[in-house]
Amino acid sequence: MALQKKGGELWKTAGWILLPGFIALFLFLSVMVLKGIMPFGPNRLDYYDMGQQNVPLYHHIWDILHGRSSAVYSWYVNLGQNMVMASTTQWNLSLLNLFLLLIPRDVIYPAMTFILGLKLFFMSVHMCLFLREAVPADHSLRTAFSTAYGLCGYTLTHSTVPENLDMAVYFPLLMLFLYRMLSGRKTRHISSTGAYALCLGYLLVLSYYTGCINLIFVLLSSGAYLLLLCEKEKQGATASRLGLGTMGGFALASFWLLPAVRQMSNSARLSDNQAMGLMETVKMILRAIGTDQYYIKGWQLSGAVAAMAVILSGLWIYRKEKRQTLFIMLFCFFPCAMIPFESIDLIWHAGTYTQYPIRCGYIIAFVLLSSAAYYAGRIKEDATERTPAGLLAALGLAAALALIGLLTIYRLHDVWPVELLFRAWILFATVLFLLSLFLCGIRRRIPCLMILMALELCTASYIGFGDPHFSDRFFEEPQQKTAYIPTVNAIRKGLPIPKDRLDRIKNPDTSMNVDYSWLVERASVSGWCHTATAGQLSALRGFGGNTDFLRMLDSGGTLFSDALFHVTQTVTCEPFYCENESYRRSAMSDGYGLYDHVYRLPFAMAVSPELSAAEIGDKDPADVHNLFFQAMTGTDSLIMERMEGMQGMASGKKALYLFGGKADCIRVNGKPVPVPTIGDMDNTAYPANFNHGLVFAGIFQDEEIGIEGLEKGKAYLLDLNALERLCEKYQGMEQRVKEGNRSLSFTVEGDPERNLAMIPVCYNPGFKVMVNGEKKEAVNVAELFTGIPIGEGENRVEISFLPEGMQTGALISLLSVLILFFCEWRKAGHALLDRIAGPLLKAVWGMSVLLIYVIPIIAFIIHEIVKHIP
Repeated sequence: MALQKKGGELWKTAGWILLPGFIALFLFLSVMVLKGIMPFGPNRLDYYDMGQQNVPLYHHIWDILHGRSSAVYSWYVNLGQNMVMASTTQWNLSLLNLFLLLIPRDVIYPAMTFILGLKLFFMSVHMCLFLREAVPADHSLRTAFSTAYGLCGYTLTHSTVPENLDMAVYFPLLMLFLYRMLSGRKTRHISSTGAYALCLGYLLVLSYYTGCINLIFVLLSSGAYLLLLCEKEKQGATASRLGLGTMGGFALASFWLLPAVRQMSNSARLSDNQAMGLMETVKMILRAIGTDQYYIKGWQLSGAVAAMAVILSGLWIYRKEKRQTLFIMLFCFFPCAMIPFESIDLIWHAGTYTQYPIRCGYIIAFVLLSSAAYYAGRIKEDATERTPAGLLAALGLAAALALIGLLTIYRLHDVWPVELLFRAWILFATVLFLLSLFLCGIRRRIPCLMILMALELCTASYIGFGDPHFSDRFFEEPQQKTAYIPTVNAIRKGLPIPKDRLDRIKNPDTSMNVDYSWLVERASVSGWCHTATAGQLSALRGFGGNTDFLRMLDSGGTLFSDALFHVTQTVTCEPFYCENESYRRSAMSDGYGLYDHVYRLPFAMAVSPELSAAEIGDKDPADVHNLFFQAMTGTDSLIMERMEGMQGMASGKKALYLFGGKADCIRVNGKPVPVPTIGDMDNTAYPANFNHGLVFAGIFQDEEIGIEGLEKGKAYLLDLNALERLCEKYQGMEQRVKEGNRSLSFTVEGDPERNLAMIPVCYNPGFKVMVNGEKKEAVNVAELFTGIPIGEGENRVEISFLPEGMQTGALISLLSVLILFFCEWRKAGHALLDRIAGPLLKAVWGMSVLLIYVIPIIAFIIHEIVKHIP
C-alpha cells in the first residue's frame, strides 16, 4: 500500500510539472490552427531568418543525427566550412534536436511548427521545476507563471529564429542548480556544485555567446545574494562553490569551446565587431545611452505585465523585509535595465547587436515571473478572504469577451506598422497592469490575477506567433519576404538535381538565397553560417563574386571561376545566363532550368607553388583570373583582358563581363542586361544588393561590342577559346575522388614546375594531410583553395579534418571530469579558498555593477541634462 501510494504521488507530481508545458503547447498550436499555418493550413511559419538560415540548418542537423554529415564540418556551404563556431552559436548540440530522429528529412519544413511547440513545452516544464523548489507557491500559481515563461515576449520575438529558444529552454535548470549551490542544498548522487558545473558546461557548449551572457547574470545575482541573503559565516564557502563550479563548467566545455574560440578569432564576424577598436567601441556604447528605436525590445515584457503588478505589490506589502526586498529589486533590475538603456544592453552583448532584439530576453522573463510567483504565493497565503466563485466567473467571461474583441480589431485592421501596433500594445498593457495592481495590491485577489494573465498570454500569442499582420523594418527587406523554402523544395522535386558534396551547383539569380545547398544536398559556393573569414569574403570579391554582410553569394564570377570552384551545374529562372553554348540544358520545371556546364576542370589541379603566396582581395578581377590561369598552364598567356572604354571588338569567342560604376539599365548592342536580385528577378539597375560583382553580359564571337548606360564602369572579355583548350587538356582525367563526412582522398599528377595540388576547398589549419603515406602540411591558397605539396607522377592524397584546438580542449575536459569525480569522492574542505573567495566575489561584483550600470546611467543623466540646456 505504501509503495502504491508513493507511486500515485509521483504520477501526481509529474502531472503538475508537465501541465504548464501542455497548456503552452495547446495555446501555441491553437494559434497555428486559427491562422491556418502549416501543417494546419497553407500559411507559412518561416519568416525572417527562419526561411533564410534556420530551416536549412535543421536539415544539416538532421544529416548529422543520421550519420550523413559531421557536426564539425560541412562540404555544402562556403566551399567547405569548419562548423564548430556555427554549431556553438546555432544550437546544433541541443538535446531537443533528437526530435529530428523521429521524422523523415522531407517533412522537416512542415514539422517546424511542432519543433517550435516542443521548445515552448520544455521551457514551461523546466520553469516549473525551478519554481517547485525555489518558490513557496501552490500548484496553480506555479502552473500559471511557468506557462507564462513558455509564452513570454522572448519566444514571441524570437520564434522565427527557433534555435535561439534552446537556451531559454535550459536556463531555468541552470538557475535551479545555482539556487541549490548558493543555498547549500544537495542534489541526489552529485553535489550541487557538480550539478551546476555540468549544466553550465552544457550551456557553454550549446552557445558560448549566450552562455557567457548567462554568466553575467549569474555573477550579478549571486553577488547580490551573497551580500543580502547569505549568512556571513557561509559567504566564503558559498563564493568558493560558485567559483569552482564556474571554472568547472568552462573546463568541461573546453573540448568544444577551444576550437570555437580558435575559429571565431579568424572569422569575419569578429573582425566586423572589432573594426572600430576598443576605445571607439566604448565610446559607441556610452553614446547609445537611451532606448533605441527598434520597438521589439519593449515586447520582452509581454507575458509579464500582470507579473510586474504582483512584484510591485509584493515589494510594498513586504517592504519591512529590507534585505529580501532589495534583493528582488536588484534581481529584476539587472536584466530589465537592458530595455530602457541601450548602452547596458550593448555591454551585456559585448558591444554587438546595436538596435537589435535582446538576445538574452529570456532572463528578463525569468526574473519577472519567478519574482512574481514568489510574491503571489505569499500574498495568496496571507490573504484573509477567499475569492468568490461568482467574481471569478464574471471576470473570466469579461476576459473572454475582451480577447475576442481585441483579436477581431487586430485582424480587421489593415496591416499594422510596428510602431502603431506597439503603441496599441502599450495601451493594452497599461490597462492590464493597473487592473492587476488593483486586484493584487489592494484586493489581494490572486486567483483573479491568473485570469488576467490568461488574457495577456492568449492575446500576445495570437499576435506574435506565425503569420504577422504587421510590418517592421526587417520585413520590408526583400530578402525577408521571399518564400525560399517552398521555392527550393519545389525545385528539388521538379528538377533532377543529383546529390553531391563536391560537384557544386550555382544559382546566379540568388532566388534560392544562400543556404539552399543543405536542402538539395548539393554543394555550392554560397553559405551563411557566420563562419567565413574576412579573407574568404574578400577573395570571392576578387574573383568578381558577390558577398552580403557575412554571406558568400552565388551571383557574380565567371565561367573560369566556376570551373575553378568545381561548379558543374546551374539552376536559374533567368535564362539569359545559360541560353548559350557554354551550357547544356538538362531539365525545366516551373520556370526554372537546370543546366550542365560545358567548361569543367578536375577537382584537383597541379599548379605552381608560387600561387600559395597570392593575395587577391584587392586585385583587379582580370589580374586574379590571369594569375590563376598562368599558374595552371605554366605560361604567360592571358585568359581575361580589360576593354578600353565601353566600345570594343571581340576577336574569337569571348564572354563579356561588366563591373563597377552604376546604371539604371545596361544595354549591350541595344539589348538590356538583367541584374536579378532577391525580390526582383527583372531588375536591371546596377549595382544590386545581391548582384554587385561581375555581371555577365553575353557571349560574342568576332563582332563589335557597344555598351550603353554604365557610368564609370569596367568591361572585361574572358577568352572562351583559351578556357576550352584548358578544359580539353584535362578531359578523361581519373582522380578517384572520394569524400567522407570530414575526410577526402584523390589522386593527382604532379611535375617539377607544378608540384602543388590545389583543390577548391577553403583552407583550414585543422586539415591533416598524407601524400603517398607521408605527412604533409597543407597551405592556404588565396583563401578559397587548399594547396598540398606533391611530387612528380601520380600522388595519392588523403585529408582528414579535426578542428584546431579540439584535442587540447578534449584533454582539458577529460581532466576536469576526473577532478570533479575526485572532489565528489573526497568531499574535501577548502578553508583557504573560502577565506579568499568571499571578498574576491564582492570586489568583482562591485566592479561589474560600476562598469555595467553606474557609469552608463550617469552618462545617460548627463546627456539628458546637456540636451535640455539652451
